[in-house]
Amino acid sequence: DLYMKKILLLCIGLLMLSNVRAQLKHSKATDGTVTLTLQQTGDLSSGYNQLPQDVKDATKMVVITQSGAQISSEDVKFLFGDWSNLNRFPNIVKLDLENARFTNDADLQWLGLMSKLEYLTFPKTTKEVPQQCLVGKKNNCIKEVVFPANPENRNEVVNLGTQAFQQSKTLSKVVFKKGVGTIGTQCFAQCTALKCVDFYSGTKTIDYQAFKDCTSLED
Repeated sequence: DLYMKKILLLCIGLLMLSNVRAQLKHSKATDGTVTLTLQQTGDLSSGYNQLPQDVKDATKMVVITQSGAQISSEDVKFLFGDWSNLNRFPNIVKLDLENARFTNDADLQWLGLMSKLEYLTFPKTTKEVPQQCLVGKKNNCIKEVVFPANPENRNEVVNLGTQAFQQSKTLSKVVFKKGVGTIGTQCFAQCTALKCVDFYSGTKTIDYQAFKDCTSLED
């Protein structure tokens, strides 16, 4: 009857909507670098289970959000993990987030759960690096961090939170391709391997003990 037809059409519509919703795309370069592209916010959390195992086991990854899409807090649980969720990409050594837009910079605090991460490019839209971003979690091997410029706002600056990289014993190079507002208290304290901090332009504020005991610092 007419009522059952309406129910059937509604079910078909919901099924089609769910299929459209799964927009997480992936590709793999000849050097093994995996690129994940989110078409819509939430694509990573909804599409992770459909990814092939070789993508989940990747060591090099680029994450891109297309226009209008963002990486939500729920997506972050799949990309980095959190205290209640394991990192779903446990082998990542090199991570490029330059063209990934996050709903909330505070979610970057979970980067420290990527235990094998050595080379990190932050999102170009990052304005606030959370305090203790790589502190007290699982990462003990980060070597190089890059903060890319944001072409959409050349005057945009990034602020680094208190103890953001404190005691990152393997961190040797930090590159700023955008302005820096504040480097928080003890941000790089006890980063004993840190040799080079490459600033794009003058820093407004360097807080107390920001570079305390950086015994290898040259530039």
